[in-house]
Amino acid sequence: MVFSPGGTFLSSFHPFVSMSQNMLPFDLNEAFRYKNFFTKLRFLVLRLSQSSTFRRADGLIFLTKYAKQAVSKLSQIPLNKSEIISHGISKKFLCEPRNTANRSEKNIKFRFLYVSVVAVYKHQWNVARAICLLKDEGYDIVLTLIGPETIDGIDKLQKTIAEIDPERTNIHYIGNVEHDKLADYYKNSDGFIFASTCENQPIILLEAMSAGLPIACSNRQPMPEVLGNAGYYFDAENVESIKNALIEMIVNPIERYRKAQISYEKVADYKWEDCAKKTFEYLYQVAYEYHQKQI
Repeated sequence: MVFSPGGTFLSSFHPFVSMSQNMLPFDLNEAFRYKNFFTKLRFLVLRLSQSSTFRRADGLIFLTKYAKQAVSKLSQIPLNKSEIISHGISKKFLCEPRNTANRSEKNIKFRFLYVSVVAVYKHQWNVARAICLLKDEGYDIVLTLIGPETIDGIDKLQKTIAEIDPERTNIHYIGNVEHDKLADYYKNSDGFIFASTCENQPIILLEAMSAGLPIACSNRQPMPEVLGNAGYYFDAENVESIKNALIEMIVNPIERYRKAQISYEKVADYKWEDCAKKTFEYLYQVAYEYHQKQI
């Protein structure tokens, strides 16, 4: 038995199980936001190689229902050939929701955090514009952006910040942060924003949920599948939509606390121990069924 979690397996060996972890090759509208021709070509090649691998595989693991349905349809894979096994999250982010009932007034600073790679489908610049609109309306609000950069993404973000907040008074991009230090940023924030429009399983969203933060989130799947009714949803490509979701979070502390509690409780379903157990059980099942057919 070979387990190929990378998504592409070129060998003729059987049995093998693969895993789908990257949605960009299967959502070319999102992948083609990148300007570079070779980047686009890479996603096309990945789509072909992974689709071929998934069709030949004896078993296939998906991380979310959305990914299973979307990739299976595009790659022409029978739904009964695969299993959904979610990744887990680190316990170091766990922090029970804080009741911030006194943080609904405009004169009290509200600290938002957005952790993610600065990429063309993450829309940090739209979030930044929404923050500045809120500032113009009298909200004392700051945004901290954390994450490594890509060329297209960081160029767009830096130009946007230079235009709308040249003094960097409300928007702070601090680049990449070691994973071990991220928990402190979560604990020092009042709300989390996640504006991605293409995900397989949004691990960062799960981290924010485990940190007990209220979350304003992109309405694209699989985010609603993961966050459920605990999010303040918006259209990540619409600045006004983002702004309205943030206002809804800020002005209603009771509902904000309730949603944070719901999302925190949902995180209990994402344990690495469960992920490992289910994965090994599935690998054993696939290997057993394959060898039974050879008898």
